[in-house]
Amino acid sequence: NYDSDDISDDDDGYSLTPSGFQMISEMFEEKGLDLKKLFGDNEGRNNLPYDLDGNIRVIRMYWKSKKKIQRIKRYNQDTGEPEYILRSEYYTPNKDFGEESEPYWVNEAWQGTLIGKDIYVDIRPCPVQFNRMSNPSRCHFGIIGTLYCTNDDVPFSMVDKMKPYSYLYDAVHDRLIKTISRSWGTMVKIDSTRMPKGWELDKWLYYAKNMGVIVEDSAKEINYGKATGILSGNLNGGSAAVVDATSQAIQQYIQFLEYLEQTMARIVGITPQREGQIANRETVGGVEHAVTQSSNITEWLFANHDDTKKRVLEALLEVSKHALRGKTKKFQYILPDGTQKLIDIDGDKFCECDYGLVIDNSQDTQIKKQQIETIVQAGLQNQMLNFSTALKMYSTISMAEKQRAIEKNEQEMQQRAEQQAQQEQQAAQQQQQMQMQLAQMEQQFQLKLAQIKADAQIQVAQITAQASIQNTVTKVEAQQQGTEDVRATLEEKAREFNIKTTNDINKAMIKANAQVSSSLNKK
Repeated sequence: NYDSDDISDDDDGYSLTPSGFQMISEMFEEKGLDLKKLFGDNEGRNNLPYDLDGNIRVIRMYWKSKKKIQRIKRYNQDTGEPEYILRSEYYTPNKDFGEESEPYWVNEAWQGTLIGKDIYVDIRPCPVQFNRMSNPSRCHFGIIGTLYCTNDDVPFSMVDKMKPYSYLYDAVHDRLIKTISRSWGTMVKIDSTRMPKGWELDKWLYYAKNMGVIVEDSAKEINYGKATGILSGNLNGGSAAVVDATSQAIQQYIQFLEYLEQTMARIVGITPQREGQIANRETVGGVEHAVTQSSNITEWLFANHDDTKKRVLEALLEVSKHALRGKTKKFQYILPDGTQKLIDIDGDKFCECDYGLVIDNSQDTQIKKQQIETIVQAGLQNQMLNFSTALKMYSTISMAEKQRAIEKNEQEMQQRAEQQAQQEQQAAQQQQQMQMQLAQMEQQFQLKLAQIKADAQIQVAQITAQASIQNTVTKVEAQQQGTEDVRATLEEKAREFNIKTTNDINKAMIKANAQVSSSLNKK
């Protein structure tokens, strides 16, 4: 029986009886189809369950049936909003939680096998239904293929298009081989009556082959037939070259084979330029146009083939979901850049999701890859990309990953530019502060220098005033004493006092200059 909680479980107990299979066969017979006439050319042997080689006929059938399921409406306990889930027809809704049921009929893939005449085995639903969570009625039999057909006619392939020309090519090629085997090339017709007397044919052929000389004896008499006694030189004719007529037929066959090759290439859209056969008179633009036109002609074939591979991979993904249910899988995976990564897959979570595949190998993608390689080279030359990003873009095959690498590199460059601008702003602020400090120091220096000069001038003025007062006192005292000796002594003291005063003034000026120089050095 089906599990009431999972509609995807398969039950081997569900089977189709031989009478049911016979009913399906009768349904096909009403449309003029006999399921048991599937092989053999002899009308009398088609109905036999075996052939003369002892092989037993095995017929595997796939068909779609209907399965009943329920669409359950329930309410979320946290938010109170309605939710919808799918359950099997045997599921009992829990009305205490407000669950409501609505029946649905969906498609279900079945399979069965007929061995011989009346042995029916393996009649059951297909183990893998290839359903979608978005569309539970979607299913197929796991048989994937593509019919190349433009209408309701018999399907054909690229090889079918070329088969008539291929048969004709084989026939003409066989005639060419036979004609070449019959061809002996250019031969020489020899008149034996003109051969010199006493010469054998081998000797005559030796001179003709090795020396290129054909020796004839025109004075030799004919000694038999009606021309007996007549000189061979008097007769018309002689040795002459005979050209093989098959050489012209060989050339015609070769030209016809080339025509067939060109016709087959033109039918399938493969030009000589695409095969790499480029003449020296062709231009670059003409070759590119021919290759592009050929790619456009065959693009739909590659698109159909890529779509077939995509559907095969999608089916393989669905089978892997069925195989990993209730299991875990750990394995190492080699990334496009050559590094290894350990992947841990939970089978239950893996089978609860729908997956899609995108295969893109079109000409537009190839052009984008070439343009990206050109951008990478330009970025390296202009120092817009670093080497690590360039190597990563060359090693990966994903266009999205290449785009992310470029975006990451741009963000890093923007961050570096912002940091550099911030550093430059900080340096400018520091330089401005230093200039302000220097201006303040200059102002303080000028004030201190002016103060030093003023102090020096005051000191010099004081010394000068004291000296003037002393000289006046000395002169007054000398005049009062009135003696010459005392006057001379006083004048000597006045002179010494003047010298001392001058020295004091000089020392004061030297000290002031020293203070100025010290302030300049500190600045």
